[in-house]
Amino acid sequence: MSRMKQALVLVAIGLASIAAFGSAQAQADVYCAELPGEASCTQNFTGTSTSIQDAVSAADDHAGPDTVKVGPGNFVMPSPVYLSNFGDENKLTLIGSGDSTVLSGSDPQDPQIRFEGGIGSSISDLSVSIADDTSNTQKIGLVLGFGAPVGDNLNVHFASESPLGDKTVGVRLQDGATLKNSNVRLYNSKVNSAVVAYGSANVLNSTLTAFRGVENGPTGTVEVKNSALIVLAGVGGLNLGGTMNIRDSVIVNPFGGDGVYLRSSGAPADMLVDGTTMVGTTPDGFPTSVGAVVLSAGTPDPGNVHFQVDNSVVYGYDYAIAYNVFSPDDVLNLDVGSSAYDSTRVTSYPGAGTPQMEIANPVDLNGVDPKFADPGAGDFSLAAGSPLIDAGQAKVPDPGSLALDGNPRACDGDDDGAIRRDIGAYELKTDPNDDCTYPDTSIADGPEAYPPAMYTSETAQFDLASTKAGSTFICSIDDAPYATCASPYTTPKLAEGPHTFRAKAVDSHGNIDQSPVERVVYLGAKKGHPPTCEEDPSLCPEPDRTAPKVLGLKSPKKTRAARAKVRFRSNEKGATFTCRLNRGKARKCRSPWKTPRLKKGRNVIRIQARDKVGNRSKVVRRVIRRV
Repeated sequence: MSRMKQALVLVAIGLASIAAFGSAQAQADVYCAELPGEASCTQNFTGTSTSIQDAVSAADDHAGPDTVKVGPGNFVMPSPVYLSNFGDENKLTLIGSGDSTVLSGSDPQDPQIRFEGGIGSSISDLSVSIADDTSNTQKIGLVLGFGAPVGDNLNVHFASESPLGDKTVGVRLQDGATLKNSNVRLYNSKVNSAVVAYGSANVLNSTLTAFRGVENGPTGTVEVKNSALIVLAGVGGLNLGGTMNIRDSVIVNPFGGDGVYLRSSGAPADMLVDGTTMVGTTPDGFPTSVGAVVLSAGTPDPGNVHFQVDNSVVYGYDYAIAYNVFSPDDVLNLDVGSSAYDSTRVTSYPGAGTPQMEIANPVDLNGVDPKFADPGAGDFSLAAGSPLIDAGQAKVPDPGSLALDGNPRACDGDDDGAIRRDIGAYELKTDPNDDCTYPDTSIADGPEAYPPAMYTSETAQFDLASTKAGSTFICSIDDAPYATCASPYTTPKLAEGPHTFRAKAVDSHGNIDQSPVERVVYLGAKKGHPPTCEEDPSLCPEPDRTAPKVLGLKSPKKTRAARAKVRFRSNEKGATFTCRLNRGKARKCRSPWKTPRLKKGRNVIRIQARDKVGNRSKVVRRVIRRV
C-alpha cells in the first residue's frame, strides 16, 4: 500500500499551480483578515474564527467590486460558513496567502464553506481542511455557488493524515462554477467524492484523489480538462445524466474500480473521452477494474446513452470497455476513434438490447506494450518507439490546445515531417524547441504561370520563401518524388510544353509544409504560341463524371429526443451536401446535421453529396425511430 501511495504522489501531470498573491486587478476596496500592517487594506479584521466572515460582510455592504485578503493562519469558523456577496455586479475576490491560509468549519457533520458572489467572483490561494467525521451523513468541504465563481490554486483535504471520513464531497460546483489549478485529496477507501457538479461546471488543470473523482447528473455539462484523477477503488468520471467531457487528462486506478462510468438515469447521458490516458491495476483483494462501464437502462423511460472515445488509451484494466443495453427500447451509441486498447478485453453484460457501435482506426494493445516513460513512478508520458506516437486522429486540434504535459496537442513525434497528435494525454516532442507548427511556402520570384505566359527557355528559376526563418526546401517537377533543393532553384532542361513545379518548406525542426506551393509554366525552345486545348484536343483534361459518395453516415436508430444529430462525410474533398427529413424539402447542410423536429415513430432522413463540378451521389437513406 505504501509503495502504491508513493507512486501516486509521483504522478507527473505538468500542472501550473502557483498564482501570485495579490495579483488581482485594482478593486474599489480591500478588506483584510489577520493581515496587520498590510498597506492596501481599507479595513483589517482580527480573530481566526470571525475575521474572514467580517471582511466578506463588509465587502457585501459595499457596492463593489471588492477584494478580501486573508493572512496566514488556521481559520476555524462556525459552520456552515457563508462567504457571499449578493448581486450580479457585486464581484468578490478572496485571496489567501497560499497553503498557510487554512479554512475549516467547526461542525464535523456540517463543515461546509460556501463561496459565491457577483459575476467574475473568485476564491484562491488557500487550503480548505475537512474534519475527519465517520458519521453516516453527507457533508461538503467547499461549495462554489451562484455567480459561476472560480476556485483557483486551492488545496482541499481531510484534516487528518489517516482519515476515516465517509460520504464527504471535497468541492461542489454549481451552475457554471470552475475549479482550476487545484488539488482535492480525500485519501481513504471510503465513499468520498473529490468533485460533484450540479448544472454546468469546469475542472481544469487540477489533481483529484478520492474514491470518486468527478460526479455529474442528471443534467448539465461538465468539462474536465488537463487534469489527473487518482481513483481509490471507485470511479474517475461518473455521469448519470447530462454531458461529461474529459479531455487531455489522466485517470489512474491503482486499486481497481472503474475509469469512467456512464448510465442514463432518468435523462439522456453523454460522455466524451478525448486525448486521455486511462491506466488501471487490480491488486489482490481489490475490485475488478474496468476502463469504461457504459450502461443504457432507463427507468421508467428508455435509456439513451452516447459514449465516444477519441485519441485515448485504456490500458491495464481487467476489462477495457464493458457495456450493456438492458432492453430493446434502450439506446446505446458507442463510438471509438483512433484509440488504443486490448480488443480482447471488451465485453458486454447480458441484455436484450443491441448497441450501435462504430470503431475507426484502433490500435490493438493485445500483447502490445504502450511504452509509457516510467509508469511505476506515475509518469505515463510516451517513450520513444511507443505505438501511440502520431497515431491519433488526423484532424488538427484547435489552435492553442495543449496536452497534459504542456506541449502543443499535436507535434511530429516520429520525424516524418507531418504533425499529428499522439494517443493519450501526453504529446511527445523530439525537439524541445519545436513549436509544432508548419511553415508556409511561397514563390517570391519566378516565371509567370501558364496559361497565358510562355517562355522560350528550356529551364526556369524560382526564388522560394518560407514564413519560418531557417527553413530549407524540397522540390518536385511533374509529380516526381520530392528532393532537397536550394533557393533560388533552377530546373534541369525540360522538354517543350507545360510543366508543374511544386515546393515545400521544411522548418528547422523538420516540420514539412503539407500544402505545397505550385506553379505551371510553359517552356520550350520554339518561339510562338503554345498549343491550346481547342487547337489540340489531346491536351484537354478528361471531364470529371465520377459521382461522389456519402460515407460514414451515423445516426441513432432510436431516440427519445425531439431532434437527432447526424454525421456524414464524402470521399471527395470540397463536396457539399443536401439533407432531407421525411417529405420535407432538401436543404443545404453540413456534418454534423441536427435534424428538424422528429415525429413520433418512423422518420426517414436522406443525404446527398455534390462535388465541385456538379456530380451528385446516390441518395443515402436512414430510418430514425422516435420513441
